[in-house]
Amino acid sequence: MVSNLFLNNALRVFENFKGCYSCDDIPFISSKTQNLFIINLDKRTDPGSHFVFLETFHKRSYYWDPFGHNLTNIHILEYLQKNGFYTVDCIRNRVQHYRSISCGLFVLPLGIIDTNKYIETNFVCFSCCQIVWNPF
Repeated sequence: MVSNLFLNNALRVFENFKGCYSCDDIPFISSKTQNLFIINLDKRTDPGSHFVFLETFHKRSYYWDPFGHNLTNIHILEYLQKNGFYTVDCIRNRVQHYRSISCGLFVLPLGIIDTNKYIETNFVCFSCCQIVWNPF
């Protein structure tokens, strides 16, 4: 299992990476710049359950859950709406087995891939890569 400290340390060298946060503790960041977050679906008072990837840029947001689930977390939805991100594109590529506890390792490469380029290009490339279902 990967911790939020590991993810923060691994990605902090990238300017667009804004940090790893609990779902109820995401800071406001300007929508004029590309912002990459790794979000834990648990609140900050909970032990942590699952990491997802969130990107915001020009009033659009991109959400990716390694299980391939849509965005249903009320805290993330409220954060996006409150900060003017009304369009949410959910990437539905499932790469993580439901018994796996390696979600941090699945969101980490997307944070690295997506740090220095525009969102649309990267997500299209990521979606079209040879990413396959992982049974582990």
